[in-house]
This record gives sequence, C-alpha cells and structure tokens, in this order.
Amino acid sequence: MTYIIRAITTANHIAGLLKVLLPSMGYSATEKIQATDKINDIIDEIIFISFS
Repeated sequence: MTYIIRAITTANHIAGLLKVLLPSMGYSATEKIQATDKINDIIDEIIFISFS
C-alpha cells in the first residue's frame, strides 16, 4: 500500500513541477493543461492497477 501512495505522491510532485516549468519553457496554457491531464491519467492508472 505504501508504494502506491509513494507513486501517487511522486506523480503529484512531477505534475507540480511541470505546471511551473512548462510556461517558462514557452508552452501555452492549453499544452500545460494537456500535460496535466496526461499525468492525472497516469495517476488514475496507478490507482486502478494497484486496487484491481
């Protein structure tokens, strides 16, 4: 169970970093939202796999 929480926390940290880094790298708001959605999908997959 702990490794699941650790994976989710890590994914959230990465998402937070990307939210900060992407605009400074010249990505538009739309691209930033798409990247965040993709990360959320990955988090959902991790949760789904770990509980199934």
